[in-house]
Amino acid sequence: LKEFGVEVDYINRFRSAKEKTEIYKNLESGKIDLIIGTHAILNKKIKFKDLGLLIIDEEQKFGVSAKEKLRNLAVNVDTLTLTATPIPRTLQFSLMAARDLSIMRTPPPNRQPIHTERRVFNEALIREAIYYEINRGGQVFFVHNRVKTLADITSMIKKLCPDVDISMAHGQMEADKLEKTLVGFIEGKFDVLVCTNIIETGLDIPNANTMIINNANQFGMADLQEGKKMHLIYTEELSKLSSLINKDKNTNILLSGAAGSSECFLIAAISQKQDSAHILIANDKEQAAYFQNTIDNLLINKKAYFFPDSFKRPMMMEEVNATNALQRTETINKFNIRKGKNVVLVTYPEAIFEKVVDPTILDKNKIEIEVNESLDVDTAIEVLVEFGFNRTEFVYEPGHFSIRGGIIDVFSYGNEWPYRIELFDDIVESIRTFNPTNQLSIRQIRKVNIIPDVNSKFKSEEKVSLFNVCDKNTVFWIQEEDLLLDKLQLAFEKSKDYIENLKIHTEIEYQEKLDERSFLYPKDVINQLSEFTKVFLSKGTVFKKEHEVKTQIKPQPAFNKNFNLLIEDLQKSEKEGFDIYIFSDNARQLERFYNIFEDLEANIKFKGIGVAIHEGFVDVDNRVLCYTDHQIFERFHRYKIREGFTKDQAMNLKMLRELVPGDYVTHIDHGVGKYSGLEKIDINGHIQESVRLIYLNNDVLYVSINSLHKISKYVGKDGTAPKLSKIGGDAWKNLKRKTKSKVKDIANELIKLYAKRKASKGFAFPPDGYLQNELEASFIYEDTPDQFTTTQEVKEDMSKPYPMDRLICGDVG
Repeated sequence: LKEFGVEVDYINRFRSAKEKTEIYKNLESGKIDLIIGTHAILNKKIKFKDLGLLIIDEEQKFGVSAKEKLRNLAVNVDTLTLTATPIPRTLQFSLMAARDLSIMRTPPPNRQPIHTERRVFNEALIREAIYYEINRGGQVFFVHNRVKTLADITSMIKKLCPDVDISMAHGQMEADKLEKTLVGFIEGKFDVLVCTNIIETGLDIPNANTMIINNANQFGMADLQEGKKMHLIYTEELSKLSSLINKDKNTNILLSGAAGSSECFLIAAISQKQDSAHILIANDKEQAAYFQNTIDNLLINKKAYFFPDSFKRPMMMEEVNATNALQRTETINKFNIRKGKNVVLVTYPEAIFEKVVDPTILDKNKIEIEVNESLDVDTAIEVLVEFGFNRTEFVYEPGHFSIRGGIIDVFSYGNEWPYRIELFDDIVESIRTFNPTNQLSIRQIRKVNIIPDVNSKFKSEEKVSLFNVCDKNTVFWIQEEDLLLDKLQLAFEKSKDYIENLKIHTEIEYQEKLDERSFLYPKDVINQLSEFTKVFLSKGTVFKKEHEVKTQIKPQPAFNKNFNLLIEDLQKSEKEGFDIYIFSDNARQLERFYNIFEDLEANIKFKGIGVAIHEGFVDVDNRVLCYTDHQIFERFHRYKIREGFTKDQAMNLKMLRELVPGDYVTHIDHGVGKYSGLEKIDINGHIQESVRLIYLNNDVLYVSINSLHKISKYVGKDGTAPKLSKIGGDAWKNLKRKTKSKVKDIANELIKLYAKRKASKGFAFPPDGYLQNELEASFIYEDTPDQFTTTQEVKEDMSKPYPMDRLICGDVG
């Protein structure tokens, strides 16, 4: 564009602070006509004189916060987005015609389909592949994702192909040198580029038609797919541990030197590669919850299940925790479906001390319902009642079922959400899960199993240990074996005392369901564990260890919320060749890190990972550094486990259940009436449950339960009975009309008032700076979505040149 007099410049993290300042000035004055940049172009310091066109390449690689900035940047600007793999939201906008779409279906001339081969490392094969590509006029990427051994790989290739021009590139090189190398490869000065995964960030070199990836199973620790899941690290230690697990059955392996959440990475990576079940026994319920959260976040297309004990407090058997019992049932059901394979489960001593229902008996005591199969309603009711389910008007907790015409709602003990089964005559037309709070569907499913309450239905002799449910290839990971034995012994003593009291004070029927046979003896747990492969996360005396896998991993250091200490540590690690990752499930927090480092001109290269892990660590051997945002800012990190669904959450249904005949209600269309209960009425041959309302002159109005949003409880002066409205009369219409007129008058007054406010001058506060970002990042609690939106709205108001007038409405908490 030089001959057209167009001034072009670029901006990225490699430009110096002085160069950036000059670019900011030239953009604001309009001296630069075309700016090309990375995320750096979204810096708040950049102001455009007259931005007319925004072109976004590789749109799918921009995170949510970056997209928000782009949206604000391009409100009145022509925008052209380029991508080969559109994310669902972008595609949906196009399909809805909110964004125009052009598709280039025809590949360039002579473009061949990609051919992928997986081969064992072979120097002759590498040499052959390189010469084949070079002889046909192409270039080769050789990807090796370990900086410390990249030079060795380059030397090896030079020996294999002495007459080939080879260069090397990685992200730790000086910016000028890296740029020179990449430009040289693009210009064809080198035939082979030996590099790390730095080439994944948008390099387009049409002449490079062959890519050789060395140790593909060891490639990258955190190459993200839209910021959600990660490919896990495959290290030498992991390979050794994995081979030991596969090689010998019933072997005992000690994993030493691990720290932070590094054990979770190993468990997730190995379970990802194997079909066998993996069960982690943590020290207690809290530790188990943290392990489960971290492993579940790291797994790809797999889930880690939490397996608790049945009681509100471990081994305090006075009261069963319904949510815990539900999770136990759900997990055993998963084990049963998958035949004890391909499951990751996290538990603790008190939970494995309790026996579980024998899967073969559970299999015989469940109702299987499938779409397009017949279902007799009367038989279903009979079986559900036998299973201990209660028939209610609406379902809101496990053990409830309701029937309304051809619709059956069932809240099974083995699932998180209730099912809605729709029948056409006696054929199952559809099955879907739904949210009992708002009655809205969650997802369609084809087949369901209705599970009874395992705690109340099955007797002690019908229960077995968790180990009996496991496949023989199951691998147990044990946090501390000595503590495991101590806790099992304590649980046994507590259960013994409780059952003795139970025999004296309780009915015989309950004793059959909870006696000595409901639990395991500590020695039985140890004996049954002996039959499986075990990996120990610390030294102990209960089992003899045949193998040891040593790691050199340190815990994340403390920074006392001091960013200078953090920057100093990261810069030192970067010089030593570490790959740096910062973990946070809060995208805004990661964005703050980028902004703070940029404001302080720290020039630190790190990857923000959008998942939470409990504790950070430093892997010295593999030069990997993983830090968590909550440890950097000393914030309390709380695990997340399933909370029980309560009646209070289903407000519409709850309010309806609390109404008693005679209560006054208001219908938005018909006015004040009197509640007269629920009644089943026939509508076009279908029985439907409706709310019965009485109006003036004993007129009756039936309101479908699907229209509950139109009804509210009447609120007026205490002790004063309202006058009933007449259906079809004018009184209620006139009252609504007068109310609307009054609202219009108030609106007119407000418009005049706000016109005056808009015309008056106020103080416009500047955009957030480094100190504001650091303060927000250090806040010990995570913002809720509403808190974040409210804060942004207040900031936007404060940045305007007229007075702010905003009401924040919410709980004082």
